[in-house]
Amino acid sequence: MHVDLRRFFRSLVTAGLTVWLCLNPAGATVPKTSPGNQATAILVQKLLQDHHFSGKPLTDEKARQWIRAYMEALDYNHAFFLDSDLKGYQDNYAPQLAKLTQRGDISPAYEIFSGFNDRVRERLDWIKRRLSLPFDFSSDQSYEIDRTKVGWPADRTAADELWERRLKFDLLREKLVTKTGAATKKKDKEEDPLATVTKRYDRLLKNLEDYDNEEISELYLTALASLYDPHSSYMSPTTLEDFSIGIKLALCGIGAVLSSEDGYCVIKELVTGGPADLDGRLKVGDKIIGVAQGEGPFEDIVDMKLRNAVKKIRGPKNTIVRLQVVPAGSTAGEQREIQITRNEVKLSAQQASATLYDLPKSGQVPVAVQTVKPEPSAPAGNPSLWNNLKNQLTGKADTKETKVSPVAIPEKKPDNWRIGVIDLPGFYGAVGGDESAASGNGATARSTSQDVELLVRQLNKAGVDGIVLDLRKNGGGLLDEAVSLTGLFIDQGPVVQVRDGKGTVIQRTDDNPGVLYNGPLLVLVGRRSASASEIVAGALQNYHRAIIVGEKSTHGKGTVQAVVELGKFLSRPDQAPPKAGAMKLTIQKFYLPNGHSTQNRGVLPDISIPSPLDYMKIGESDLPNALAWDEISAAPFTPLKMDPSVEVVLNEKSRERLSSDTDMAFLKQDIEKVRSRLETGTISLNETRRVEENKMDNERNGERKKIEDRIQQVLAPVVHLVIDDKKGEAVATDKNPKKKKNTLEDSADAESESVTDAVDLAEALELREGLRIMGDWLALSSPWKAPAVAKDRDSVKTTTVK
Repeated sequence: MHVDLRRFFRSLVTAGLTVWLCLNPAGATVPKTSPGNQATAILVQKLLQDHHFSGKPLTDEKARQWIRAYMEALDYNHAFFLDSDLKGYQDNYAPQLAKLTQRGDISPAYEIFSGFNDRVRERLDWIKRRLSLPFDFSSDQSYEIDRTKVGWPADRTAADELWERRLKFDLLREKLVTKTGAATKKKDKEEDPLATVTKRYDRLLKNLEDYDNEEISELYLTALASLYDPHSSYMSPTTLEDFSIGIKLALCGIGAVLSSEDGYCVIKELVTGGPADLDGRLKVGDKIIGVAQGEGPFEDIVDMKLRNAVKKIRGPKNTIVRLQVVPAGSTAGEQREIQITRNEVKLSAQQASATLYDLPKSGQVPVAVQTVKPEPSAPAGNPSLWNNLKNQLTGKADTKETKVSPVAIPEKKPDNWRIGVIDLPGFYGAVGGDESAASGNGATARSTSQDVELLVRQLNKAGVDGIVLDLRKNGGGLLDEAVSLTGLFIDQGPVVQVRDGKGTVIQRTDDNPGVLYNGPLLVLVGRRSASASEIVAGALQNYHRAIIVGEKSTHGKGTVQAVVELGKFLSRPDQAPPKAGAMKLTIQKFYLPNGHSTQNRGVLPDISIPSPLDYMKIGESDLPNALAWDEISAAPFTPLKMDPSVEVVLNEKSRERLSSDTDMAFLKQDIEKVRSRLETGTISLNETRRVEENKMDNERNGERKKIEDRIQQVLAPVVHLVIDDKKGEAVATDKNPKKKKNTLEDSADAESESVTDAVDLAEALELREGLRIMGDWLALSSPWKAPAVAKDRDSVKTTTVK
């Protein structure tokens, strides 16, 4: 986002940023600091000290914390450094770190990294020798999976013992995958566990060569920012580009999801309607080994860092990229060349969509899926075949081909309640000015509030009786979009209050009169609902406009970040600003209209549903250096007059239903098991015991799968609604646009599969219970006298700061 210090309060970005701190060190030749890093470091330090919400000078104590944070960024699981390294670096650098940083000297980053590089190489040599010897899997040893709360090994002997157990853990996991056949990806049948683990550490050694100057300085300066709060960070030029693309929800390229496997850039998924999908020649599993721009020469990308390979494949709209491809399942000798014209690719998995459900007015069980026949289609023939042939001849993708096949929405039966569920994974929209827009290579940004407005209008046409807004996996995004979306459901008034470090309070208000939808509204939230989604849920709760349902609390991220591009501070007259990255800086805190902060505590639901996530350390309060909860004076606003007995009745009905529900009883057993595992934090290295535990887990997973299948059959939707960009409206389709499960991210040590499965089951039960609660609500006398019919709103929604 293109922001300067004079416009902080007008250009606020609150979207979360994931910084991948993978173990990816440098090679024998360690990168060294460059002149550009000096000016960048001075700016970062100055911004943190003078403009962070709780800005403080860099003291000796903070310097010691900074060194530890940087070492943990490199060695997050405390496996390579020794405790003596921590003490040595702290004693050596802490007393002078403040002065060094004020001069822009970040040489400690490279010196500590050099030490890390040595430790990793020493350990990899040890691992290679140790893997040549046998292992005993009959002892009663255990391995501590999450070592982030444990210190580094005291000495080499302790480190050897740690790695002895780590290698046992790696090998045993691979052995059990081979025995149970529970592999999540295809494996070479001739590859034994020892070969798999050996190859994994060989790749780690290969990746050492790829750590560059930009990444080291980013980790180091982000470690400094993390001392002020968990959401402040330094973004390198490459990270800033990725951030801009993600927040706009659009990019230009070939439309493929890529991953790195054994040094190859592999096609994992083709984006529906993207250039590669329409071209038809690239397939999932194909390996891209070379990339050429237009008529230029091919550049080999084998063993290239995935980020760099993606940058070469991505590019400006309407330009040609040529790919050397090894087809999936073929030998390395088989290759083909594919020419594709880059075009706009919508990241639709993160775009708002909706689903219609019909519930009988008696029984509270959703109706089985109805057969939906497509509307009359195009003339006979195979247009896709012709388009693919044309693309192969011209290298162009036909952007006029429709992504989805529209279908008719079935008529609502009088004995059913019709409920629309809007799935909103994030708050996206246009970011910054022309310079930021260019980072998407010409792609057009989407708008959350505009997309949701299109969905709500279509839901009203479909005759919905109630709407459920699903924010359970919404990690936040643009503040303006959150305010505009809230304004779709309230008349006028303050949506959020924002206070800076000096105590100045401003209000972000919805000034657009009228509402788009005034019927019963239920909001599903969870521990992964953060930032902008908490503003929406909290404001709707304050206004008594919606009933909030979900896990014990939302995430608790109640802070405001501004993204400040640093290049313009370093530019000279008549010269383009240098690419210096940006600072994501926490400058303000959020408060709801009633004055309560969303920071740390989050938004508490009106009706809670048990979940394994209630016990997982994924909330704001679990993050280091999180800012505290507080409150300010309430803003003047007028809540709706909802009958207070409605919430009481709905809560009682839900508790009674869940207490006697056999599926919830099964989930509660899962929750207890998850709680116990997380508290213990260790896993057995005894093969016999692990085999027996896996057998029991597999049996339970089978039972859990049957429950999920049954819930999915009961929750069969009437139809799905997606945004058709070309038509500028929401259209119905019988295909689920988000059919793939969103599971927890795998850590380097891998989360237990049963934990992930338990979360999946909880999500299904939450949706089912949310629909049932809405059914109960509709069965009661409605607190709204007016019918749930959309009113016309100004097409241009504005949010003013007062």
